[in-house]
Amino acid sequence: MKKLILLLALTISSYSFAQNTYTVNNETLELKSEVDGTLDLLWNTFNNQFRYFIKTEDDTITELVNTKNGNTYDNAYQTILSDLTGLDASKTKLTLYSLKQFLNKYNASKNSNYAYDSSKPKLKTRVGIFGGITNHPFLTNTDNEKTLSFGAELELFQDNPISNHAGFLNLKTTGETDDFKYSST
Repeated sequence: MKKLILLLALTISSYSFAQNTYTVNNETLELKSEVDGTLDLLWNTFNNQFRYFIKTEDDTITELVNTKNGNTYDNAYQTILSDLTGLDASKTKLTLYSLKQFLNKYNASKNSNYAYDSSKPKLKTRVGIFGGITNHPFLTNTDNEKTLSFGAELELFQDNPISNHAGFLNLKTTGETDDFKYSST
C-alpha cells in the first residue's frame, strides 16, 4: 500500500511540473516558460548549455543565439530582440534574468494590465552559533571521555523564494581535557 501511494504521488508531481513541448527548426524541445505576454520567453538547458527562445503572438518561435567568431561574439540575439521589439537591446545580456527583465519591460509597454516583479534578488547573510558536548565517536576514545565543542556558521543566500544558490562557511572547534588529550578546529 505504501508503494502504491508513493507511486501515485510521484506520478502526480511529475505531471504538475511538466514542460511544454515545442518544435523549433524541425527539432522537438521541451521548454520552460519564463515570461508570458506579447512576447514569451522560453528556455531550458541541453547538454549543460542554456538555450533561449522568443515566442510571438502568432506562435512563431525564434532561438536567441550568440555565435563566437574568433575571440568575439556576434551578439545576434540583441539584433533579434531589437527587430522584434523596436527597443534598444544592446545592454541586454544572454542570461535568463537579463532577458526576463527586457521582455517584461516590453510586454508592460504593450499591455497596460501586464504586471511583473522587477525587483532584483538581494544577497543576504545568516550567522549561527552552536555548542555542545562530544565524545569524538570517530577517534579512539576507550574511556568515552567527553569534551566541549562549539562553533559558528555563516551562510550567504539570495532572498528570492525559490533560491537555488547558497554559500556556507562553518568553523567548529573542540577542546581537550586532562583525561583526553585531543583538540581540533
